[in-house]
Amino acid sequence: MRIITLLTDWKKDDYYKAVLKATIYSQVSDVQFVDISHQVDLFHIPKAAFLLSSAVHQFPKGSIHLFGIQSVGTDTPRVVIGKIYDQYIIANDNGIFEALNLPFDQLRAIDVPISNFPMVENFAPIAIDLINGKSIDEIGVEIEKGMAFKMLDLNVEDDKITCPVSYIDSYGNLLINLQKSFFEKHRRERRFDILINSFKYKTSKIHLHYNEVPKSEIFSIFNSAGWLEIGMRMANISQVLNLSEKSNIIIKFYD
Repeated sequence: MRIITLLTDWKKDDYYKAVLKATIYSQVSDVQFVDISHQVDLFHIPKAAFLLSSAVHQFPKGSIHLFGIQSVGTDTPRVVIGKIYDQYIIANDNGIFEALNLPFDQLRAIDVPISNFPMVENFAPIAIDLINGKSIDEIGVEIEKGMAFKMLDLNVEDDKITCPVSYIDSYGNLLINLQKSFFEKHRRERRFDILINSFKYKTSKIHLHYNEVPKSEIFSIFNSAGWLEIGMRMANISQVLNLSEKSNIIIKFYD
């Protein structure tokens, strides 16, 4: 059984999800759908890229991921298929493949007609072809990279890293696009403070578990997806400290 995931900025009561699933079910029944999220802010590619890159490595080989953010109205009327971890990501050429920053084995582009419902009219037929055994080498033409996309970058200096908040999860925890290997490389075994809301609040330790701090204390961990996560035990840190995805976190190093 193949898995097809959906990641969109549709509202939960939109009928679009049902139409897309019905279109695929009508031609292939041996498929299971997994909804990564339908709660992404409209057209918010950076947030969606963070969610997909956090989840994709957990899926089995052969999984197909349909990326429905900014799928209508792009300047380049083509669909791109990215192969990674023996899985496939299908999306409009809207910058997502650069935003994901993943080591793709292959990227292939397909010129498509302009569509008002590309996930059904353009993405679904490609997914069905893959499920029916068509090789990615038989679809479109190979390309070196997709459309460029400007992500919010880390600002790295010798004594500090300034990190934008990439995502706020259901618990209000802050997820930062920062991996442990990158952190340790720039830390160089130095002491550090993770500063929140400028210099008002901080933590000076990377914890292994959420429950290593008392109730209402700030914690920081590298979570199961490998990202730096900052929260407040048994509390919503984003609400308590009035933080948003426009906030910055500063990691200060001391010699």
